[in-house]
Amino acid sequence: MIGKWKSLVDTLQTDLRSVSSEAKRKHPAVKDAAERAILKLRSLSAANDKHINEVIARSDDVIQPFILGCETRNPKLILISISCIQKLISHDAVPDTSVTIIIKTLSDMYKQETELLRILQTILLLLTSTNLLHGETLAQAIVICFQLHSHPECTIGNTAAATLRQLVAVVFDRVVQETSNPAVDEETKEAEIMGVCATDAYLLFQDICQLTNWEPPYWLVGVKEVPRTFGLELLENVLVSSHSTFTEQKEFTFLLKERVCPLIIKLFSPSIKHSRSAPKPSSVSDNNMFSVCVRLLRIVHCLVTNYNTTLVTECEIFLSIIVKFLDADKPFWQRTVALEVLHQVCSEPTLLAHFCRSYDLQEQSSKVFHEIIGAMGGFLQSLFTGSSSVAQNGVASPINLGQQPPDSIVFTLGNTSIMLSALPSMRSSFKPLLLSALEKNEPPPFTDGYTLGVTYASILHIINSILQSHNQAESDSDDEMLGTVTEMTNASWHGLLAALSLLLDAAQDETARELVLKSHQDFASLCGSLEITVARDAFINALCKASLPPHYDLFVTGNKHTEDDKGLVMLSAKNIQCMRSLLSMAHCHGKVMGSGWNMLLRTLQHLTWILGLVPTDNGQLVPSPSADGANVVKTAALSADLPIICSMLSRLFQSSQYLSEKALTHLVQALCHLSADTEASSSREKSLFSVGKILETCLVNLSRLSLLWELVSGHLLTVCRESYSPRRNWGALALTKLLRAAIEADQSIPLSQNPVSGVLGTKWG
Repeated sequence: MIGKWKSLVDTLQTDLRSVSSEAKRKHPAVKDAAERAILKLRSLSAANDKHINEVIARSDDVIQPFILGCETRNPKLILISISCIQKLISHDAVPDTSVTIIIKTLSDMYKQETELLRILQTILLLLTSTNLLHGETLAQAIVICFQLHSHPECTIGNTAAATLRQLVAVVFDRVVQETSNPAVDEETKEAEIMGVCATDAYLLFQDICQLTNWEPPYWLVGVKEVPRTFGLELLENVLVSSHSTFTEQKEFTFLLKERVCPLIIKLFSPSIKHSRSAPKPSSVSDNNMFSVCVRLLRIVHCLVTNYNTTLVTECEIFLSIIVKFLDADKPFWQRTVALEVLHQVCSEPTLLAHFCRSYDLQEQSSKVFHEIIGAMGGFLQSLFTGSSSVAQNGVASPINLGQQPPDSIVFTLGNTSIMLSALPSMRSSFKPLLLSALEKNEPPPFTDGYTLGVTYASILHIINSILQSHNQAESDSDDEMLGTVTEMTNASWHGLLAALSLLLDAAQDETARELVLKSHQDFASLCGSLEITVARDAFINALCKASLPPHYDLFVTGNKHTEDDKGLVMLSAKNIQCMRSLLSMAHCHGKVMGSGWNMLLRTLQHLTWILGLVPTDNGQLVPSPSADGANVVKTAALSADLPIICSMLSRLFQSSQYLSEKALTHLVQALCHLSADTEASSSREKSLFSVGKILETCLVNLSRLSLLWELVSGHLLTVCRESYSPRRNWGALALTKLLRAAIEADQSIPLSQNPVSGVLGTKWG
C-alpha cells in the first residue's frame, strides 16, 4: 500500500475508534456504523490496494458513521465527524451517492448553529476537490453559504463572503474546462445544449443578477436577500475572469445583454431611490450610494474594456452615463470616481480608437469620443472656477499654500491654487483612490489636487493614445486606422488645446509645464502630419502666445509695439521655457509646419527685439552691443538661457537643409511674407530679422537655390527699393552675398541655364 493511503487508513481508523467511544450508549447507531467502517478499512488494508480511495468511494460504509455523527448534537462527535468528512473529500474518497446526504447534513448543522466555519470549509472543499457537486445539490450548497453570509457574527459573514467568491470562481472555471474538453464539447454541439457545468454557471449567474436587483431567485431557492454591494462584487469578479465564456457562448451573451446591462442601467437611474417596483429588503444596508456607485462603475469599466465588441449599443449608453457623471450638478466624489474610470479608458489606445470608429464615425451614434474630451475639459476648468468647491462637498480639505511640502507642485489660476503631491507618471501603474475603496461606505478623504492629477494624466494619456494609434497605422500602412486617427484628432483638438492651454497657464512648476509642452508639440506635429492645418496652426499660435509676455500684441509686426512703447519687457521663466519648446518644435517638426511658420516666425521676430538680437553678415543672430538688453529686464533665468536660445535660433535655420523641398518652400515663403509685413508696418525702426534669415536659409541651401531663387530674388530686389535705409542696405547685402555664393559654388547646371545668372537682366531696373 502506498504511504499516503496507509496514512489515510490509519487516521480514519483512529477517528472511527474515537467516534465509537464517544457515541457509546447515547448513539448506538453511530457506534455500530463506526465499528462496521473499522472492519471495512481493515479488510482494505489487508488487500493492499494501490487505489484504496476509489475502493472507499464505492460504498457508504466508511463515510456513514461520520454523517451520522454530524446529525447528533454532541459537539465533540460533530467535530470529529466533520473533520473526517473533509479528509475523505480531499482524498477523493466520497461516494457519488453521499454528496446529497452530506449537503443535507450541512444544512441541518447550519440550522442548529453548529460548526458554521467548518460547514463553509467543507462546501468549498467538496467543490474544489471533486467533480461531484452539480445541479440542485450545488444550488443547496451555495444557498447555505449565502445564508451564512447574512450571519450577525462578522467572522462568519466575512468567511462566507470569501467562500462565495471562491465558489463562484470555481463554477465558472469548470465551464472553461468543460468547453476545452473535445469529447464533451462535441456532444454538447451535436445536442445543441449546454453542458452540466455551463448550466450550473448560467443558473448561478442569473440568480446573482436577480438577487442584486432585489428580486427572488429561480435556482437558489431559500436565499431571501443579498446586499447589493456584494452582489455587484460577484458580478464584477465573474465578468473580469470569464470573458471567453460570455463572448463565445450565446446563452451567456444573452445573460450579459438581458440581465446585466438592464440591471446596471436601472441602478444608475436617478430615480432608483424612489422605485416602488422592487422594495428594499429590510435587513440589507445600502444607505450610502457611494459603495454602490463605485461597484457599478467598476463593472461598467469592465464592460466597456472587455465586452465593447459584444455590447456595442450598451457600451455607448454606459460611456454616455460616465460622461454625465462629470456634470457640475453631481457630487464632487461622484465626478472624481467617474474621472478615474475615464483615466483608465484613456490610457488604452486601441480602446479609444474602437470607440471613435464605433460611435463618432457612425451617423446614427453619439459622438462618444468627442463628448469624453469635452466633459474632461469642462471638468478641468471647473476645478479652477470654484464649482468643485471643497467646502460644499465636505470631502476634500482646503490647501494651505503656506504649509505646502517643499517638493509639491502647485497650479494657480486666478484666485484658485491647487497643490499636487507629485506629477502623475505616464509609465507607472495608477491605483485609483475611490474605485479601490471597496471597504468604504463613504468616500475616503481626497483633495482637489488628487482630482487635478487624474485629469492632468488623463489628458496626456489621450494625446499619447492618439499618437500611438497614428504611429501604428503608419507602420502597418493601415488606411482605415489612419482615417480613424484623423477623426479622433478632428474630434479632440479643440478640447485638448483648451485643456493644455489652461494647464500651461496654471502650472507653476517647470517639470509640470514640460510635460504639457511636450504633449503640445507632439499633437501639433500630428495635426500637421494629418494635414489638419487649422488645428496645427491653432496649437502653434497658442504656443507662440505663451512664449511672449502677457498682453503682448502678436499681430503688430514692427520692431517695437508702437512709437511710444519704450518700456522694458519682463520675460518670465514660463515665457523662456515656452520659447525653447517653440524652437524645439520648429526644429524637430519643421517638415509639417506649413502655414504655421507665419505665426512662429513673427513670434521669433518679436523675441529678437525683446532680447536685442541683430543679424550678422551671414544672417545669424547675436546680441547687439548697442542695445545691451535695453528692451528686456535681465533675470538670472534669462541670462542663463540667452546663449541657449541664440544657439537654438541659429540651429533652426541651419537645419533647414534637411527639410523637403515643399517644407523649405513653406519656410522661405513665410520669411518673405513676414518681411513684407515688416515693411508695411508703421514702426520707425523696422526689424532686420526676416531679411537676415532669408539670407541664412538660402546660404545653407545653395544646392537647392534654383528652387527658391525666383521668390527670394524678387523679394530682395523689392527690399532694395524700400525707404528704410537699414533694410535697404540689408537687402542689397543679402542679394550680393547670395549671387557671389551661388557663382562660387559648384553648379550641376551650366551657368547659361542657371536662373541666378539672369537675375540682373530680368529683375533689376
